[in-house]
Amino acid sequence: MKKQILFWLFVFTSLQNNAQEYLHINVQSPQFSYTPISNEQHQFHFSIGILDYYVPTMSSVVEVVNDTLEVKMFYDITQQVVNFSNLNIYDNDVYYNEALPANVTHIKMSVNVILIEDNPPYNTITVESLYYRMIDLSNMSIQSNALLNAVIAPNPTAGTCILTTPQKLDQIKVFDLLGKEVWSMQPLDVTTQIKLDHCQPGVYLVKLIRGNQEVIQKLLVE
Repeated sequence: MKKQILFWLFVFTSLQNNAQEYLHINVQSPQFSYTPISNEQHQFHFSIGILDYYVPTMSSVVEVVNDTLEVKMFYDITQQVVNFSNLNIYDNDVYYNEALPANVTHIKMSVNVILIEDNPPYNTITVESLYYRMIDLSNMSIQSNALLNAVIAPNPTAGTCILTTPQKLDQIKVFDLLGKEVWSMQPLDVTTQIKLDHCQPGVYLVKLIRGNQEVIQKLLVE
């Protein structure tokens, strides 16, 4: 009985290793980013390249495991098509709309892939954490809190407003709700004038960048 268990464990491990080697060719160029929009809204962005042999479907799971908030993106590539071996880039956002639990000290963002075995009986296999990024919240808490304390005034604005931050930023970018960049600047001080007189009335997203930290604030142009 013990030999049988060891045998099937070896088979399962071999399948997982072979699947990972195969997937590193077909699923590549991962990028991860975490944006604490507010204390009760957290954005996780995944960007992944998948060869167009597949038509992937995406899903996500967010759960707290011990001291880690695990944000899992699943890419199901069980649907295959005949195509030209082009690399398609897929961008997905996952939101956690709660305050982080007090015991959470790390965030793990992971890419997990569901595929079909090459041989009968052609079962589905899930390869977990094909790519992942660990984020140590203790190393970013000071910078994140500083960015969250940024103030934009007036807001709403007729087109020109002032951004004030506790620390000088590396860059400021403003996007419309379609993701088009409409204004950007590398600030020279903790106070920056944002000029959106050329923009149509509506809601815009102001991205504040300092080091590897980003925070997004909403700005209403009337």
